[in-house]
Amino acid sequence: MCGKWGRGMLFENEYQYSVLMSVYYKEKAEYLRIAMQSMFDQTMPTNDFVLVCDGQLTDELDAVINEMTIRYPDILNVVRLARNRGLGNALNEGLRRCKNELVARMDSDDISLPDRCEKQLKVFKNDSDLVMLGTSIKTFSEKGEGIVRPVKSDLTEIKHIMQRGSAFHHPTVMFKKNVVLACGGYDPLLIRRQDYDLFSKIIHNGYKTSNINEVLLMYRADADWISRNKNMETCKTKMIVQKRILIRKDCSFIDYMIVWIETVAIRILPEKIYEKIYCKLKGTA
Repeated sequence: MCGKWGRGMLFENEYQYSVLMSVYYKEKAEYLRIAMQSMFDQTMPTNDFVLVCDGQLTDELDAVINEMTIRYPDILNVVRLARNRGLGNALNEGLRRCKNELVARMDSDDISLPDRCEKQLKVFKNDSDLVMLGTSIKTFSEKGEGIVRPVKSDLTEIKHIMQRGSAFHHPTVMFKKNVVLACGGYDPLLIRRQDYDLFSKIIHNGYKTSNINEVLLMYRADADWISRNKNMETCKTKMIVQKRILIRKDCSFIDYMIVWIETVAIRILPEKIYEKIYCKLKGTA
């Protein structure tokens, strides 16, 4: 039996959750501080925050981590890897160290709204078959707030979206640790799109997923996000994952070719035009 539900109250152990975050040397210390604090300040607080340091960090990043370790000594678990080997490897290392079955992903530069995890936990509490749950996001930058990127909650719609792209925003998902590990976890060989690959495996294996179509995370869209999306490595990895989905027969050859055409277009379109199209298709102003 689970404990009585109430704002700010902890579930019994079966409804506790871990936070999983990775950080590497290129990230900004102030962004890390804000991102971590947004998870420590949740209305339904975690008892296990796993932070993976993917290789050697800057003095500024280490200072933030030391500060948080002093403030939350019984909650923060810092895992330091000897060298940078990529996000997929770092998240796998951290996932194995998470104490709880439910794990909330979080990026080191975004901001979770205070009731994000409480609302996700409530959905898990009411649906024992659920394996992964994401939310909508709103982008923001130094220039101000940007676009809302909504999500679909219905599993049939999610499966349809997953034929050509991810139906989830990676830093918003809360999932069951043992299911993710059973599906092989994140592919450490993928430089990008590790999340799309993982989510497609979860869907392929017949697990139930959903989304809360409510903005519960502010997603930082820095100045480089367009160039990262247009990067050759990103586009190449996208097609590697899409081919895997095709081989598993989770998409048609037509779906595969449409993604291929879209990926080529992303590479050749000027950045300004690509940004306008992306914002039109992915969200609302």
